[in-house]
Amino acid sequence: MSFVAPLMKIVQAVTTNKTRQPRRSPRLPLKTTAQLRCGDRSATSPVTVRNISVGGASVVSHVRLRGNERVRLSLMLGGTLKFDLQARIVHAGSKAGSGYTYGLKFFALSETDHKRLSSFIHDPQNGWQFDAPPPPWEPEAV
Repeated sequence: MSFVAPLMKIVQAVTTNKTRQPRRSPRLPLKTTAQLRCGDRSATSPVTVRNISVGGASVVSHVRLRGNERVRLSLMLGGTLKFDLQARIVHAGSKAGSGYTYGLKFFALSETDHKRLSSFIHDPQNGWQFDAPPPPWEPEAV
């Protein structure tokens, strides 16, 4: 039996393997609470923000939500930066302990909010504050 056929199967498996695309924006790991308002409803529910970027966030909630649903995320970062961000649920509902994990994608982010959020995320102090590894450009990362 030829070794070429099994080798070709391995090559096909490796080359057709779906790999995750790299993120467009760096994410900052967090563990902070926020308020999530679904659609036009006035009631909010508490969520835990697991990480955040200028493009979106990962949150955990006890409330079951649907994909593509529009939400509003209100949170405070660093004790002084208050945000009220419009988002769409792009990843809905995998079970995580006592809640469900959701991926949010921000839209209609103002230039001011984008700059404030980006500055917070890229500030090395905030990464260290939340036990994130130092950025690769810092000397301590090597």
